[in-house]
Amino acid sequence: LGLFSNRENASNLRQRLLDAGYRAYSREYTGADGVMTGVFVGPQIDRAEANRLKNRLQEEYQLAGLVVRFEVDSI
Repeated sequence: LGLFSNRENASNLRQRLLDAGYRAYSREYTGADGVMTGVFVGPQIDRAEANRLKNRLQEEYQLAGLVVRFEVDSI
């Protein structure tokens, strides 16, 4: 749903989503601009369902999210 340079903003969004019953999680990425925190909801098995969820979340949270492939973290 979003990529944040401020970890607290990402955490607040993730918590709002969890409180609303969504399966939300975050991941940190290091890039040229430093550490960024991505906030995600899912995963969804069906791409059509993922798109419907994206549209619903865009309406509820006014965020221009993207549907991306779920990647399993390595252990």
